[in-house]
Order: sequence, then C-alpha cells, then structure tokens
Amino acid sequence: MSASVPLANWNLSQGDPTDRIQQLAANLPLDGAVRIEYDAYPGFRFQDILRDLAGYHCREIQNLKDRREQTMAILGFVAGAGPSVWIRELLEAEIERLKSLSIDEFDWEFALDRRAYRQAEVRELFAPHGLACNFVSEPLSQAGSVVVRRSPDCAPTEAREPNALYHELVYPEYLHAGFHPERLATMARIFGLNPPPIENCRVLELGCSRGITMLNTALDLRSSRFVGIDFSEIQIAEAKRSAQRLGLDNVEFHTMDIAKFDASLGQFDYIIAHGMYSWLPTAVREKMLAVFRDHLSPTGIAYISFNTNPGYRLPAMIRDYALDTASGEIVTVSDAAAVVERVRDMPLNGLTEAQRKAFELCREHFLKCNPAQMIFDELADVNQSFGIDEFASDVSRYGLRYVAESEITKWSSRALSQNAQQLLDGLLEDPVRRMQYRDFLHLSRFHASVLCRDDRKPSYSPIASVLETLLISSQATPHSPNPDVRGTTAEKFESPGGVEVSITDQLLKAALVTLYLGRPRRYPFADLLREASELADVPADAAKLRQWLQPLWETGLLDLHCHMPAIAFAPGDHPVAAVFARLCASETRKVPSMLGSGAELPDETDRALLQLLDGSRDLKGLERQLGLNHDDLLARLQGLARLGVLIA
Repeated sequence: MSASVPLANWNLSQGDPTDRIQQLAANLPLDGAVRIEYDAYPGFRFQDILRDLAGYHCREIQNLKDRREQTMAILGFVAGAGPSVWIRELLEAEIERLKSLSIDEFDWEFALDRRAYRQAEVRELFAPHGLACNFVSEPLSQAGSVVVRRSPDCAPTEAREPNALYHELVYPEYLHAGFHPERLATMARIFGLNPPPIENCRVLELGCSRGITMLNTALDLRSSRFVGIDFSEIQIAEAKRSAQRLGLDNVEFHTMDIAKFDASLGQFDYIIAHGMYSWLPTAVREKMLAVFRDHLSPTGIAYISFNTNPGYRLPAMIRDYALDTASGEIVTVSDAAAVVERVRDMPLNGLTEAQRKAFELCREHFLKCNPAQMIFDELADVNQSFGIDEFASDVSRYGLRYVAESEITKWSSRALSQNAQQLLDGLLEDPVRRMQYRDFLHLSRFHASVLCRDDRKPSYSPIASVLETLLISSQATPHSPNPDVRGTTAEKFESPGGVEVSITDQLLKAALVTLYLGRPRRYPFADLLREASELADVPADAAKLRQWLQPLWETGLLDLHCHMPAIAFAPGDHPVAAVFARLCASETRKVPSMLGSGAELPDETDRALLQLLDGSRDLKGLERQLGLNHDDLLARLQGLARLGVLIA
C-alpha cells in the first residue's frame, strides 16, 4: 500500500521541518496521504557514532575533499588502534561503505543540520496538526519512511512531569565505591591535589535516593558529616528510617528540589551527583551545577557521573526500540519486564554482520539489568548522553575543572596499542581532549568524573611519588593455587575486570600473593615491601616495587587508598558484623561492605550467620545455633572477613 502513496520532495531530517509540516497540514486533501522519508532511530545510532568521531575532528574543515580525507583517517586510526575486535570490525565495515559514496553523498552523511528521529518523536511532530503516522520501514533501519494522512482524532499525548514516577517507586539503589570520599580523596592526591581529610569532612550527595552509599560511609567515617537530598519523599523517608535504625547522628536527609537548594546548608568538602546529570531536564541540570559552584569548599572535590558519547549510542538503540514498541507508559516493574522480553526477541533485520555483533553485546548487557532499575535509568523520561568535551565545557561555566575518572582503569591508556598510547601521552596537557580520544578508542558509554575548582591546578597524570604514601590492596587472584614465589616460574594473576598479567620476578609475585592472602587488608608501601621480601626470600628492592606500582594500579591489578576502615581481618572469639550488613542480611544476600562496595553472601547459611554476629555469641554458641562444625564455622567467618563485613 505504501508504494502507491506519493513520496514527498523533502526529507524530515534535513533542516527545520516546522514550516513544511504546517504547509502539509494546510494543503493535504481530506482523503490524501503522503510518504515522507527521514533518518530513523534506533538504526541511525550507528551513523551517530561515525558522526561523533568525524565531527570532533572535521567540523571546521570547509573543503569537502579535505574533510573526507580527515574523516577516513580518524576512522581508520580508531579501527586499528582500539582494544576491541568488535569496534574494529564495525568501523572497518563502515569505512568500506563510505568509500563507495560520492563527495556530495559523503557531505550529506556528515551534514551538521541532519537529525534522526524515534517513531514517537515523529508522531509528536505531526499530531498537533491533525496528522496521523503509519510507519512502513524496518524497526532497525537507518532510513525511515512514514505515511502521513489526516486524522481528526489525532492529538499530542499529554506530557507528564519528567521523572514523575520517581515519586511513586523506590529506586533499587546499590553501593558505589566509586564516589566514596575515600576514593575521591585518593584520586585527588594522586593527581597532585591536597583534598580535605575524609576523617573530618562534610559530604553532600545530590539525588541520594534511599541513601544506601551515604549511610554505609557515615558508619565508617563517624567524625564526618553527611547531608543527602532528593526530591522524592518516599526515597528520603526510607533513608531517614534506615539512619534511625543504624543509630547514626552524623547524617541528615532532606526532601528537596535541587532548584530550591537550601543555601543555609553551607559548604561541603565533597559533593556527589551520581546518576543525575544525564537524567535531568536542562534547566534543572544547570541548577545542579550552580550548587557545585556555590557550595564546594575551596579545596573540595566533586563527582559527577553521566552517559557519554559515542559509546552510549548503542544502549540508546535499545531505549529507542523499547519506548517506540511500548503500548503505553512504562510505569511498573511488570511493564519493564515486558520490555526485556521484547528486547530479547527484537528483530535485527537491516543490520550488517558487524552491526549485529556490536548490538548483541549491548543487548546481552541490557538483559542482565534489574527491570526495576531500567524504569529509572535506561527507560527514564529524560536520558541524554554527552561528549566529555561538552561536559567539561558545561562544568567550566560553573567554575569546575575536570581532573580524572574515579576508576583509574577508565582513565588509563595501558590497555591500548602502542600507537594509541603515544597519541594519548602526547595529549596529557589537555586532559579533556585526551579523554575524548580515549572515549573514541573504547567507544566509552559512561563517565564517573572527579572535578575540582577551576582555580586549582591538578597534575596532568598520576604523580608516582605519591603512590607509595598510600595504602595498597588488590582484588587480583593467582591462577595457581600455590604460586611459585621463590623461583622464576611465570605466574599469572587476573583482576576482577579480566586483566591478566604474567610475572616471573620473585618480589613482584610475592607482593601480589601477599595482597591476595591478606585481603581485605590495605598495606602501607613499606609493610608490603617487607612482607613480600620475606615471602620471596629476596632483598627488599624498593625501587623495583615502586617502578611497578603505577602500571599495576592503572591496569586494575592493584587498588590504592588513603583510608583503612575499622574492619576485622579475623573473626575473634565473639565476632561482630557491621550493623548495616546485619540489617540488610535480614532481607537479602546482597549486603554492604565496610570497604565501600556491595558484597554478595555465598549462601543462605552465611546470611543466617551474619544476622547473628552482634557480638553476644561466642564461636561455640554460633556452632550450636547453626548446626555447624568448628572448621566450617571458621571458614565461613573468614569468608565474611574477606568481604569486609566484620568489624574490629
């Protein structure tokens, strides 16, 4: 049927369509119809990735041939230098397609005024003019086609308040070590700043939800003060109840709209906004940045996380499809679960093999998400992504300077090819541009950024001499159950992120084994050197350990800290677990760790055991109550100690 409908002589994606739509509404016969082409999401997201890459480098180049040459060069470099096979295959396929275009077609490919639309956005354009839409293209096609005809019943949908559902449902919050003040202070020190001591500081969290991370941190840093604000009454009510149950007097929660932030709350040494920047309307986002400007102390450290381009273009495809195929608003967990099933069965017609592989990786991650969390994150009313250069420019207007990422592996170039490392090393004095190129090479999806005031001057890269003044830990695990630390046998160690290293040097092997066996202890440099030297029976070579400290940290084999929480490394005669972990264990096996992150208990017996660890029971009493033998109980208690839930 659509083939018989005449094709309009204009494209919805070229220029501002407002006048053309008005003319169409005025002139279209009552029984008439017209087919209009446009660039369509979700499929056009692949094109957006290319436009991100090319636009950053070539937007100011006027000569078309020069622009084409530079575009192909950067796409080729990213394809060859990036760390992922799927990125290389995706870009190589796109490069071959671009080679077949004429110079004018190439110009249109990257035209600045070109805009793509979701189906719902197309409907919103035509509905106010009494025009209905019937879409005739494949769901993932980059080239959309819509048949438009008159419909007296067609009307725009009534817009609800952005993120209104947040007032009605509790956000499924998790612990985040990435914005613990300890992590922020550590990163600040490593990059040459002198942040306020976390043992006696003031911390503000914007959009704190139920305050899970803030409550856990307040238990650790009892001499510091914490303030959490959120505009949801039900989230804040839950946070207040939890604070009361935990007996905390150093934390307070307020139901408050950021746009009406109470200036009397004063200044803060650490201000945190996790999961907000991409999910706020523009005006509210600007108000949030004003809070940072007006309330961050002179040497304070800020944290802001957000979805970033070009990598978030891929998750956005799933968002596009989910929202366009929803029969109504997604307002319940059941609605979100139905989205998961639709995405699971999502047709991939129209994608090339390389695009299909990239999309499958993204879909696999999406299908593992908590449906309740999807409502607030992936499927939220507002969900925008930003280039790191765009973000840095925005925060600089409010007196903030980009320092680094809260996870060093998201900043480091160690995992890249030699050519890519040389490129990024050459951009150290321009940290935002350096990070933008790193985002291109990794197709990064998310940033968790550490900021300071603009008048501060952080180092462009980690200061090696600072690293040995901090505490050292590791989550890396040796492949061998009995690593040879005194011989020259190569031993492999692997980080939780999958980074693997093979080491033959006795001192270095012994250092990683010491950290593994001592987990969750955080070692001063001198203590680690001494214990590793004794374990390997080799001289305590400080220069050698110092030389390897930074590269092992940057690749995720080591963690660095400026604070050791008061946890127990062994259970003792009357073991005690952190009160927050005990409370959470009454409902779930996922409990907060005093190390600043979440921990999952191995089984229900461990969950029952954890709830009993209030210090009133000795080992014999625990054995009797749970029906465990002595060795089994000790093994379970030692496991809890390694998770960081036992306190001294």
